[in-house]
Amino acid sequence: MSEVINACVLLIGCRVADVRLIINSLTNDVQTRFIIEDITKLSEGLERIAKGGVRAVIVDIEMPNARGVTAIETLLTTVPHIPLLVLSAVDNESVARQGVERGAYDYLLKSNLNSYRLRRTVQDMLDHHATDEQAFLYQQCATLSLLCTGDAVVISDGAGRVTQLSPPAELITGWSQKEAHGEPLGKIFTILDCETRKPVAEESPTSLETNGNSPYIHSALLVRRDGITLNIKRCSAYLRNRDGNLAGSVAVFHDQGAARLKTLELSHQAQHDFLTDLPNRSLLNDRINQTISFARRYHKQLAVMFVDLDHFKRINDSLGHAIGDGLLQQVADRIVACVRRSDTVGRHGGDEFVVLLSQVGHAEDAVFIARKILSSLATGYLIDQKHLQINASIGVSTYPDDGHDADMLIHRADTAMYEAKKLGRNNCQFFRRNAGPRRGMAEPGGQLALCARKKRIHPDVPAQD
Repeated sequence: MSEVINACVLLIGCRVADVRLIINSLTNDVQTRFIIEDITKLSEGLERIAKGGVRAVIVDIEMPNARGVTAIETLLTTVPHIPLLVLSAVDNESVARQGVERGAYDYLLKSNLNSYRLRRTVQDMLDHHATDEQAFLYQQCATLSLLCTGDAVVISDGAGRVTQLSPPAELITGWSQKEAHGEPLGKIFTILDCETRKPVAEESPTSLETNGNSPYIHSALLVRRDGITLNIKRCSAYLRNRDGNLAGSVAVFHDQGAARLKTLELSHQAQHDFLTDLPNRSLLNDRINQTISFARRYHKQLAVMFVDLDHFKRINDSLGHAIGDGLLQQVADRIVACVRRSDTVGRHGGDEFVVLLSQVGHAEDAVFIARKILSSLATGYLIDQKHLQINASIGVSTYPDDGHDADMLIHRADTAMYEAKKLGRNNCQFFRRNAGPRRGMAEPGGQLALCARKKRIHPDVPAQD
């Protein structure tokens, strides 16, 4: 007999003599320790149970004002999770039996009460309840696992009929739990061979060897209810009862196409700016370095443009970040529209953008793109019913004259952009060696030769030699 510590047993409507016997029987045993509470009326007993802590109830069905099956039904309906022991006189034994049939754990005749029988019955009742409670928790855990897992789960019984579909399984198969319940597994879970695209017959659990219960993993094609074919990967296993007989199956699977899309989505998010969806610094640097490798191999040139909005902070501070974000999104779209498909526009941070011109034959190529960007950005904006105007300053560096890696080209384009700010904003400047480094940073790389065509560019002023 297992030890029960401080198990509260509630007596309802018991006679004084029976209460005395119960207390003596349940409190004098050194192996089990019970707390006995005695209440006369059924209504008071229900109030006490509601406060918690009661592990078992012993009720006398001959109590005043609540005789017979009525008292039992009231208790079973109100507190079905608490085990109930019925005390009855010989004359009412048939009523006590009805109570057991309706859910009470057992009954004892008051004329045959003795300490051993009473103590053993109460202990068995508590042990049985503990087992049921543990089974309930396991079942709840299994149910929650089905709801929480991202994979699809299909469970069938020994006859091969569906008993459970998890929410992801409903989405993938196109069947709801209500519709699929009781249907043949092959109807809900139609599988094709990946190579032959012919139906794969699900083995009946009864046809397998007794020890064939190890999970197996394989890829297959799943035909949805609407006829669409999905590439899935699944792990299947068979359920067995205590006698070793097969009692059902469990299949856990996921859509490999969706998994690949999710992987691509996560990769995209890691390499792109969340606001504009442009390449971020990491992807931008990688593309510049790749383009440099190509240009070095085939003796080509490329240009990097650093675009910074003029007085953007005033708009952000006065109108709010929502307006500022909307403006940045429209600016990004306009810059992208000004370049070729082979070029790359990235957001460097804040109101700064970097443009990679993958191939430039002459400086005029960068001049032409810069003029388009300055002119496009200077056109008015309408955001949240507000008319806005903004300009930009642009700095340009070129490969191989101004640097041989992404960091150097971006830094020198940034330096040139700062020079454009000093010259009145809303213009473009090429990098030149005598332009002071931005924000007091030392210019890396020492003295460099002056690049060709490093004159001021303004959308209203023709490019000069």
